Amino acid sequence: MTLDKILEYSWAALMIILFFGGSIFIHELGHFLAAKWRGLVIERFSIGFGPRLFGWTRNGIDYRVSLLPLGGYVALPQLADMRGIEGETSLENASMEPISYTSKVIVAVAGAVFNVLFALVLGLILWKTGVEREYATTIGAISESVEIEEGHFVDNPAFKAGLKVGDEIISIDGQPVGSFEDIFINVVLGSGMSDDGKRVTKVEYIRNSETSVAIVHPILHPEHQMRMIGIQPNMDTIIAAVSDSFPAKESGLQFGDIVKQVNGITVFSSQHFTSIIKELGNDELELKIARINPNPVGPEYTEETISITPVLSKLNTSEDQFYAIGASLASRIQTQNIHINPIGLSKDVIDKTYKTIKSLLNSNSDAKMKDMSGPVGIANIIAKTSTVGIVRVMEIALMINISLAIFNLLPIPVLDGGHIAFATIAKITGKPIPPNFAAAIQGSFMLLLFSFMIYVTWHDIGRTFVKDKTEPRPAVYLIKVEEPPV
Repeated sequence: MTLDKILEYSWAALMIILFFGGSIFIHELGHFLAAKWRGLVIERFSIGFGPRLFGWTRNGIDYRVSLLPLGGYVALPQLADMRGIEGETSLENASMEPISYTSKVIVAVAGAVFNVLFALVLGLILWKTGVEREYATTIGAISESVEIEEGHFVDNPAFKAGLKVGDEIISIDGQPVGSFEDIFINVVLGSGMSDDGKRVTKVEYIRNSETSVAIVHPILHPEHQMRMIGIQPNMDTIIAAVSDSFPAKESGLQFGDIVKQVNGITVFSSQHFTSIIKELGNDELELKIARINPNPVGPEYTEETISITPVLSKLNTSEDQFYAIGASLASRIQTQNIHINPIGLSKDVIDKTYKTIKSLLNSNSDAKMKDMSGPVGIANIIAKTSTVGIVRVMEIALMINISLAIFNLLPIPVLDGGHIAFATIAKITGKPIPPNFAAAIQGSFMLLLFSFMIYVTWHDIGRTFVKDKTEPRPAVYLIKVEEPPV
């Protein structure tokens, strides 16, 4: 293993510990400090579940790291009977005085509060540094067919519905979009269905200043089984290399030039550029390009016009000839650094979480529980994101903390929301919930929760280590991708 790889893996591991492990620690710290404040007895502070790996005991509290890294807990026998999860309480604690309803609610909700506070701190940092946002909403590439199996092609849903390169998408199923990520999410989480059982996505778009709606029938991604409509965003078309004795080099095209127009036609992607050359044949082309300005004083790019005439060529002797200019292309999605306040960032996460939960509960949706990410999937996302930079990792951590707060406040036994629900029922009825009943319910739901985590983790492992590691997420478009030569 090279030194670069060692450093890359070490950095990824550090990011996982700091931001994923840190998110769990912050949550449990909230419970711990609130319990201290309210005078509750604390038996254990555990990161992870199951058998103790290592730790220490101080002032009667067992601080430990446990075997299963699926979360953590603070053992508070006065808050809830968790014998089915955490083991038997001590004899000394068995006869402890009950605590007030107010203390129960404060301690139970404190974990989520600390996650929100941590998210707001991250949001303040991101507000200062700014975050990269792609703002492409125009179709940059669309083919007549898409491959769903090796050698098996079907009609492209978007092309069949009449969408074209250059169409600007403004909403999906009535939801406004401001980026291709929004388009992707709304398509994937869509649940539209026609009377005859076909999947339906309503795409509102602008073409030639006129607004129209296309009814698209999505197909499922062949690997990930998520809805897709077969479009790619508009991206910068960049000259990655020019070949000797070809028109591109002879005309003066250079590495890094961005092709903006060909004969007055706006270029929306490298595929679009290639198709224009193919269509025009050996006609002379007038390229408008943006070139990096070598002068540090002045604009970042200067505009140039270059005339060039394609020639017949072929990649190898076994292929047909085609018109080419002798350049290799790279694509880069258009981004900008914007400053969003912490409330705005948090609201965006809450909105996406709501849409995800709504889609998972809709029988017409193709989003399934197996598509959710557990600890392995989250760690993998952070590891991949760490190569982009710590700012992007902090964005992921903000999402984790907001989602963790929402999830833990659901009124499900073993979760914080379940503790609040139990305490509220006891408050309303005036009778404590029988300890054996509470322990049985908590243990049963913990078994269900662990089963769910194992199910999600199994699919996480499949996505991470077995299948193609390229995930169907808009973030892949942020990477420069070498395109076939033209």
